[in-house]
Amino acid sequence: MAINQIFKLFIVISSIVFFNNISFSQRLNHEYLTNNKLNESGTALTYHVSSNKERKLYLNDLKNKRVYKFDNINPNHMLNDEYFIGLDHANKTLFIVELNKKIKDSLVGVDDFEWIQNTNTLVAYSRQTENLKIRNLKTGFTDTFYNIRDYTTNLVSSNLAFVNIDQTIFFYSTVNNHITKFKNSNSKSNVKKLLWDKAGRNIYGLFVDSENFEIHKYSNKSNQFVFSNSICLNDKNMQIDTLFNNSFMLTDQRLAVGLKRSDDFEVNSDEPEIWLGSSNGITPYEEKLKFANQQLAVIDFKKKKIYDYSESERLLKFAISGLEKDIFSYEKSSNDIFSRIKPQVEIYEYDKTNLTKKYLGTFNAPDQNIKSSDKTDLLFYFKDNNWNYYDKKLKRFVNFTKNLNDYFFYKNNEFYEMIDSPINQYLLSYKDKFLLFNGNKHLWLFDLYSNSIKKVQTSSNKNYSISQANYSINRTIWDWNISVNQLEYDDIVLTWKSENHTTEGISLLTDKEEIVDILEVNSKIKQIVRANKKVSYIREKANQPPAIYILDFDSKKETLVFQSNVSDTLIKNMKVVYHDWKNNQNKLRGAVVTYPVNYDPRLKYPAIFEIYEQKKSTQHNYVTTTLTTGNGINSRMYSNEGFFVIRPDIFYEIGEPGPSATQCVVDVLDHLIDVLPIDNENIGLIGHSFGGYQTNYMITQSNRFKAAVSSAGVADIINAYFTFSQEYKIPDMFRYETQQFRMGKIFYESKEKYIENSPLFYVDNIETPLLLITGKKDYTVNWHQSITMYLALKRLNKQVNLVLYPDEGHSFMKQKNILDASQKIRDWFNYYLKSGNKPEWLNEGL
Repeated sequence: MAINQIFKLFIVISSIVFFNNISFSQRLNHEYLTNNKLNESGTALTYHVSSNKERKLYLNDLKNKRVYKFDNINPNHMLNDEYFIGLDHANKTLFIVELNKKIKDSLVGVDDFEWIQNTNTLVAYSRQTENLKIRNLKTGFTDTFYNIRDYTTNLVSSNLAFVNIDQTIFFYSTVNNHITKFKNSNSKSNVKKLLWDKAGRNIYGLFVDSENFEIHKYSNKSNQFVFSNSICLNDKNMQIDTLFNNSFMLTDQRLAVGLKRSDDFEVNSDEPEIWLGSSNGITPYEEKLKFANQQLAVIDFKKKKIYDYSESERLLKFAISGLEKDIFSYEKSSNDIFSRIKPQVEIYEYDKTNLTKKYLGTFNAPDQNIKSSDKTDLLFYFKDNNWNYYDKKLKRFVNFTKNLNDYFFYKNNEFYEMIDSPINQYLLSYKDKFLLFNGNKHLWLFDLYSNSIKKVQTSSNKNYSISQANYSINRTIWDWNISVNQLEYDDIVLTWKSENHTTEGISLLTDKEEIVDILEVNSKIKQIVRANKKVSYIREKANQPPAIYILDFDSKKETLVFQSNVSDTLIKNMKVVYHDWKNNQNKLRGAVVTYPVNYDPRLKYPAIFEIYEQKKSTQHNYVTTTLTTGNGINSRMYSNEGFFVIRPDIFYEIGEPGPSATQCVVDVLDHLIDVLPIDNENIGLIGHSFGGYQTNYMITQSNRFKAAVSSAGVADIINAYFTFSQEYKIPDMFRYETQQFRMGKIFYESKEKYIENSPLFYVDNIETPLLLITGKKDYTVNWHQSITMYLALKRLNKQVNLVLYPDEGHSFMKQKNILDASQKIRDWFNYYLKSGNKPEWLNEGL
């Protein structure tokens, strides 16, 4: 009897601690950390610290032990070993810090700036006054120009060009501050674009009047007429895009320009839409895309000729790639059978001299499956779960990874069984001789001279990935995919994770083709930024807020620079453990478990399962108690209130999304009940989106959950399969055949499986009280799916409630609704899992 009284007293005390903890945490001004830049020597870095009150950029000068703070500075600032330059857009103030002199200066009335590294020149521009100021920060030389409409810099040559209100073009060298002026002889034309050649020695001015366009070439000495033509092309209903937004120099003699339809797209709401069964895609949306689409023309200055590649009645996409700037095209929706979000495409290659094209073959969607490099004319593409290349000189296609002891797709993602989906791959150059390919087991070097591939040798069993610290993203319309600006270092920064994501690390691929491990930690590493011999990054754990570190390559020494959320002293009480094992069928299982605060193994605790795909990558995530989404739960908040929060890994079988997910969750539940003091009578279940579907399905198959919440979930996958997405303007069939629902077949080939995996057909089995939440502007998962689930359960007199938010989409955005939904979910679980008071909104519908 005495022992039971002690336990009861402990529970009361623990409850008081839980609520005191959460009350204190919610008063904290939680900070969110973003790593920005690291200078070349690794002696200064910048990072943003944001909260609900402010957003500041910190400039931390480690060498001189000084920290500067700025408001409203965006990530597009400049930092090197001598200077920091950052623009406060809100106040139009440009801040300049001379690091070695410890001097802070500012310029007011600035809207934009450029930094020319080679000559230490700052270019600052004001849109309001149209003044352009040029200042050499080394010498102090300053020059100012007035009534400037546009400007552009070239970092290779350190030249600058700009145009004023009178359409006079200025060619300016920041090397010797020499300027040359060129007046526009045609008073009717206006400069629309200034384009540099590759070396930056010449600038091309693109002029437009009402009917024609002209191109002039300028250097520091001369002005030369290059080309002119009518804006409208004679026989194709196409015209030059006179904004020239997608124009760039292919060579010093060839310019690529965008073309658009010369007629307008008219929408008449009084007329019926006609959806033709014979057309590609959905007819009215396909036609609208054709008008918005940019096609291609190439101007040859030497031949004084324009090559028009366009076909106005087709939705053609163009790509320019390789050493010789080869031109390819494909029709975006020619094979749009709705089974893929990105349909396969038929690729054509053009002969540059006569515009004839030849068919190369059918390729997977180019967005991630087709790659090119300016190091080679080979065209790389992913097909049949392997990397291939097309050699235009030998006119052959080669699969160069099929016999390697590796795989180049995400094996844990079952999509690979239905669609070619490679590991995220950019073609990074290595030693100017190789391209680097990322496998799941190894790194591979593709030899650009022999077209052969070899493995990077390593003594460890780690699975390495190429870090984004090695490049910045470059987006242009004429690329196959997102291209990169690679940083010029001899080595490559790598990252790795253990199979269960408990351990992470940083390594280097040296110029000797060796991998050297330089860091291993039991925490999450993210946002890596590199310098010559150092990297900065954020490291965090479930019980350690995000912090900025610097790692020295040579000494392998890790230095803490900034610790966020130091006032969050209660975080040390958090306990998050990743449990993994194999079930009795020898299948891998795992779950991230957040323990109740002040956990005592002698007590029983309620638990909530939060489900969505695999969760092991979240085990080190730092969570603030103020972080709410309205579509899920805050694990830390529920931990503070005495819950286990369990996030299971879910593995799927093709054609069995519902049963396989259910089996994974049941396996996790059975295992954890054996090893943890979980109250088997008080277990909840919650999921959002695909997790909402899983929740809907699981409670039709198991009554082990005392209460459930389904946010924006699917109830009937047959009905959803035939839904047209108002958000993406495409049918939703792809989601079910080849993407997240993993059915693997069209409905008519597998009717029984679609029925078996639809919760709607088994709602009569449900005994679990269900709360449904969605927004009435959700067209990612059509909000009527939640109504379907509600009506089915209500018709059977089941315990169900639905909360609809009129102005929310798939993920809630308005703070009022986020807080309201989060509170209703909390009320729901407290009522059912902790015998709490029935909330008023369940009685009165308020």
